This record gives sequence, structure tokens and C-alpha cells, in this order.
Amino acid sequence: QHVEVVLEDVPVAKLGGEIEFYYKIDSEPDWDKLHFYIDSVEERRSGFPVSGRIGWTLARFSFPAHEGSDLHSFRWRFSKDRSDSFGEDVACIDQITVFGVLSTE
Repeated sequence: QHVEVVLEDVPVAKLGGEIEFYYKIDSEPDWDKLHFYIDSVEERRSGFPVSGRIGWTLARFSFPAHEGSDLHSFRWRFSKDRSDSFGEDVACIDQITVFGVLSTE
């Protein structure tokens, strides 16, 4: 069982940028996880993927420019196994900010 949130085709300056967001999770440790991907590559920094019981926490990631494209995608995925329920079995994200976004005007 999986739930995903995706931001696609975000125009970012040629130098790349940063993304920050708050997350919290209440899940079965080591089994039910919140994953985060930048341009289809899973982040393994800042403790990600995360699991267990974690209150609201700020995460911040930098990302490089794309060669040939200024568009980036960001994806959060909560994966839940089919066995035991633990806690609330929930992951939340909030206050997503992307730094370096190009104006669309």
C-alpha cells in the first residue's frame, strides 16, 4: 500500500536550488517509511527514508541544475507493508518551499 504526492515540472534556475519541507510520521519502525525523491532519485540524506514516530521536523535538500532542462520533480512516497499496524500509520508533509524557482511571468 502506497500513497504519493508529486510536484512536477517545477522551473528552477540553471544553478539548481533547494527544497525544504516539514514532515512527521507515526509508523512501524523500519517497515513503513516516508521516502523522498528529487528527479526520480531517492534521497538518502538527512535520515531519509524515515520511519517510526517523529514529530514535525524540517528537512532541507539541495539539488543540482539539470543539463538541458530547468524542470525538476519532487516526490514523497509513504510505503506501508500489509502486516502489523503501528501507531497511526501516517506520514504528513507541510510548508513545502522550493528556492530558486524561475518566474513564470
